[in-house]
Amino acid sequence: QLREQGVLVFGPSKEGARLESSKIHAKEIMQAAGVFTARSFVVDSVASCLAAAREFKPPYVLKADGLAAGKGVFIEKTLAGLEQAARALFEQRVLGDAGARALLEEFSSGYEVSHLVLTNGKTAVALPPARDHKRLLDGDQGPNTGGMGVVAPVSLPDGLLEKIERDVVAPVVRELDRRGILFRGVLYFGLMITSDGPSVLEFNTRFGDPEAQTLLPLLDEHRGPTWTEAFTAIAQGEVPKLVWNERRRIACVVMAAEGYPDSPVKGAVIPKLKDFVPTTESYVLHAGTEKRSGGYVTSGGRVLNAVGVSEQSLDEALAQAYRAVESVRWAGCQVRADIGRTV
Repeated sequence: QLREQGVLVFGPSKEGARLESSKIHAKEIMQAAGVFTARSFVVDSVASCLAAAREFKPPYVLKADGLAAGKGVFIEKTLAGLEQAARALFEQRVLGDAGARALLEEFSSGYEVSHLVLTNGKTAVALPPARDHKRLLDGDQGPNTGGMGVVAPVSLPDGLLEKIERDVVAPVVRELDRRGILFRGVLYFGLMITSDGPSVLEFNTRFGDPEAQTLLPLLDEHRGPTWTEAFTAIAQGEVPKLVWNERRRIACVVMAAEGYPDSPVKGAVIPKLKDFVPTTESYVLHAGTEKRSGGYVTSGGRVLNAVGVSEQSLDEALAQAYRAVESVRWAGCQVRADIGRTV
């Protein structure tokens, strides 16, 4: 409707956004594009889920079809755990209509990479690769979350980035164009780098959180287009030539509320936040806070982002981020200590 009124829009059409809003639709696009992705079955009951599980070895991956704020993926090590997750989706309806149908997917082993591109729906330009840590606890343990931290850019083996662009990004963009889907915005490829190559886990049709916190500062707006100019170009159907700061490294560590992701505690006082002094190398972004009586309290699951910036190394960026963590930490907050350290 905005486009019909002549408004420039940076973002996909409703049909384009289905790449994120439906895991089942996204999987169908992957298969049509011929990209490598895990084998899966559509399930809509406990019985159909357990029947499909006979085709796989544990761990089992159950993905709610609809949007679930990063909490719709269940990775279960046992058949009993899978049955419990299926009952939560299909019988207890913990995610409502978002979990009415789901994908039971074969587990992919490897390490994750977040690869984002700006696209006009016909061609694309890549952003630097990032690595997100979605599990709540150190060592990639605990429940899945919306993201507990991310680093960018990350080093990849020789030729891998070119392979991702050639064998993953290009075929998907071609498939969108073939279907006449209007997509002018960010397309986020969640990838698992397996022994057989990059496998597509999911799509997002936005920058992603906390990926945006590390990727946006990497653009060198002095030597190339600004973000405003880049977004405008995409909205007009063009693809800008972006210039990146080759030396800069960014780390973002998420500080989550006690009880997150299931039952985050709201109203917990964050006493040191009001006195925190940001710098260009270390700053804090508010995500789930509320201001009260001159201070701040928690009001969401992922409460703060501690961001570290370095022109020297990723280790230094991580050190800056964790210094910010220690400067604003509150009783009960949950923070992973191994962001950027585990693969």
